[in-house]
Amino acid sequence: METRRSPRVPISLSIISKVDLQPGQKFSLSEGDIFKAEAADISISGIGVTSKYFLPAGLYIKLEIDGKPFGLKEPMKIKGRVRYSKFIRGQGYRCGLEFTDILPEYTAKIAEFINIYERRKDPRIKLAE
Repeated sequence: METRRSPRVPISLSIISKVDLQPGQKFSLSEGDIFKAEAADISISGIGVTSKYFLPAGLYIKLEIDGKPFGLKEPMKIKGRVRYSKFIRGQGYRCGLEFTDILPEYTAKIAEFINIYERRKDPRIKLAE
């Protein structure tokens, strides 16, 4: 049964990420505030990534995602917030990020991508929010 707000599909991309500290937050990485992460899946509301760093829930991240798989010439610059982070042996940390600031154009392109690559078909169970 689908419990997510929006469908997601697997994707394999390298993402350039930057910690976006909000007032009152304290966090630092050992190598500065820019790091690479690997995208595992994507939806119109967020992205799942793997990283060698533990990213605490609530941390804001600026993402630079290659736009080519989505039919864009430029990288998508999106802000997100870490919803969860857990360690997976042999992979590093699996993190779920919710998009918090995304252009409508990017949302539309991600939706097109999902429509092409999603394997499940209707009817889908929709849960009340």
